[in-house]
Amino acid sequence: MKTTETICHGNSFAFNVNHKIKNYGNNPIEVTFFSQLKQSIENKKINDNYNFNFHTYRGAAYSSDDHKYKKYEFNDIKNNKHLNIITNSGWVAMLQQYFLVAWIPEKMHKYHFYTEKLYDNSQVSIGFKSYPISILQGEEKNIQSTLWVGPKLQNTMKIVADYLNLTIDYGWLWFIAQPLFTMLTWIYTYTNNWVRGLMYPLTKSQYTSMAKMRILQPKIINIKNKFSQDKHRQSQEMIALYKKQKLYTICFLDP
Repeated sequence: MKTTETICHGNSFAFNVNHKIKNYGNNPIEVTFFSQLKQSIENKKINDNYNFNFHTYRGAAYSSDDHKYKKYEFNDIKNNKHLNIITNSGWVAMLQQYFLVAWIPEKMHKYHFYTEKLYDNSQVSIGFKSYPISILQGEEKNIQSTLWVGPKLQNTMKIVADYLNLTIDYGWLWFIAQPLFTMLTWIYTYTNNWVRGLMYPLTKSQYTSMAKMRILQPKIINIKNKFSQDKHRQSQEMIALYKKQKLYTICFLDP
């Protein structure tokens, strides 16, 4: 028997993995294909003072014939409540706030999805194992799978595997966030800009005003010094200066 593993990587976070198995023996053989993902149970603490941490899901997940998307908590695995199902399709994954690692086996075989705890309960794993695959004498078979390693890109993940895009956690306001994201994506398709372009006129006006203020700074200081004892006159002179320079702002006026 000879096994050749080929890994192909295009312009994506998906890696296509192919195992080519050739039976050079005189008798039929059976092989089992398996893959698993490991993760530490310990979660490093995030500084909530500067990070808006809404405690998004961190743990295992899977998709199967019976469930489009189902989470599997680390605590369940740690307490020996293991995943143990048979399916013809789906994937297994490890999730955190913005990133995802997932194994997606091809749909041609039947698989056993499982979880287990490792190394003194400090790590857990989720994986799949195929039912025995028969290879006749002189026969060659290809067993394919896909590994996703990267950020949660909704539209791309939807193409890579069914329901993989469901791993994106929109939080409590999902009913607002999900359609909003769809709308922003549609706008980006035509403008190549995430709405920021719509704010360009206002942004340009703000920066123009700031540039003019730097130029006028000596005159403003002169007015403040000249009318330091008369705040009302000082304000009148500054307003007159702003109008003359077509600078419409009140944020620099003294009370």
